[in-house]
Amino acid sequence: MNGQINEQGLDVGVIPVPGFGYINASQWIEDGIYDTVTIASGAVTAGTEYEFFSSLANKGKDDTNMAEANKLPEGWEIIIIKMGLEILPSANLLDIQAFAERSHLRFETGNTKIRRRAPTYCWPICFGMNAMHVLDTQASTLRKGILQIGGVGFGGAPNLLLPVRISPRLNFKTVLNITDAQTFNADFRIRFWLYGYVSRPVQ
Repeated sequence: MNGQINEQGLDVGVIPVPGFGYINASQWIEDGIYDTVTIASGAVTAGTEYEFFSSLANKGKDDTNMAEANKLPEGWEIIIIKMGLEILPSANLLDIQAFAERSHLRFETGNTKIRRRAPTYCWPICFGMNAMHVLDTQASTLRKGILQIGGVGFGGAPNLLLPVRISPRLNFKTVLNITDAQTFNADFRIRFWLYGYVSRPVQ
């Protein structure tokens, strides 16, 4: 506490996190954690799963900023206030439509404790999948409502009503499940983001 009080009656070094509580601004930064998977072209059977944050093999900084699979580095933790998808720009639009309509994602912590689960199109969509209209002769209502490839926009993604705290050394992963058999025209890459307040040891 530094003795200075803001108009909400809080010490100026304290940040309210709705749905969570308060954090000390000097101990946290805003940051994001991301990982990327590639869905290969060709037929994909129903029930096929892809995991984010679980494998770092052959991945560079463009693919992930994780240093260890399924865990934050020693002494780190994050309060997640946003989650979302980024579809990288090389993706085929027809493939994205099929993917969005016939898959779901779940975010798990610890021993498969599911913290959030929903069809892909119900997840926050402003991490490269923006809520703007895509006009073409084959566009469905769903596609026109949710799909436009773009850059990451953290501010446009809604905050979670219940933030998720990943304490030091707690396992976590996101699982993408293809719910119906489908065939993709080309390889495409999907990046999953966890964004919020990060605490880490002083370097």
